[in-house]
Amino acid sequence: MVKVAVVAKRREHAVPLLRDLSSHGFEVDSSSPDIVISFGGDGTALRAERLYPGTPRVMIKHSSICARCPDHDFTSLLEAIRRGEYKVTRQIKVEAVKDDTRVVGLNEVNVHHQLPFAVRLSVRANDEDIGENVICDGVICATPYGSSGYFHSITGCSFSEGLGVAFIAPTKPIESRIVKETETIRVSIVRGPGLLLADNDTDMIPLKTGDEVHIGRASEYARIIEVLGTKRITV
Repeated sequence: MVKVAVVAKRREHAVPLLRDLSSHGFEVDSSSPDIVISFGGDGTALRAERLYPGTPRVMIKHSSICARCPDHDFTSLLEAIRRGEYKVTRQIKVEAVKDDTRVVGLNEVNVHHQLPFAVRLSVRANDEDIGENVICDGVICATPYGSSGYFHSITGCSFSEGLGVAFIAPTKPIESRIVKETETIRVSIVRGPGLLLADNDTDMIPLKTGDEVHIGRASEYARIIEVLGTKRITV
């Protein structure tokens, strides 16, 4: 029997979903699931990845603003999963390391200012300067999966390979960069204070003048369920 966990925006939203799972022969198991169902919008999906990193997941649309949630017949979806009519694809994640602290994002990691002050940053990818002594609100490093979200809102573009680097509201225009996913991006805090965060996680790491953050592809992956014969259903 397939074990399934549900992550929902609100508890009351999950109750009918849990009943449907049981009636279709699934076992509800929030401790060690085989599959995770995210019921909500984009933010709920990111929270599901934090709670169950690497566990194959499928998204059920609840929010009208969820860009990655196609409409579908939930009963048919459950039957297809029960019959094994799906495949699991992998999406890279991005990590940021500051001393002994590490954060991981599916969409992006972000070095940001602490309000109300701007932050001054220098950013290098391997031996190439991306921005030197830049006054800005911060810098974002996005995965291909996340490039259609926050990164796109900043740059107006998305990408399918590598890692995307873009400054947030710099005082002088700086072109965004797409670097190889094997490269290491170094962000130096020339003048703080700042914050290090991943996706929409509310846990933020404080940064001060002189700190350095190393950003690159994470070793782990997100695993996304694609039901065969339907539109892609993703986190």
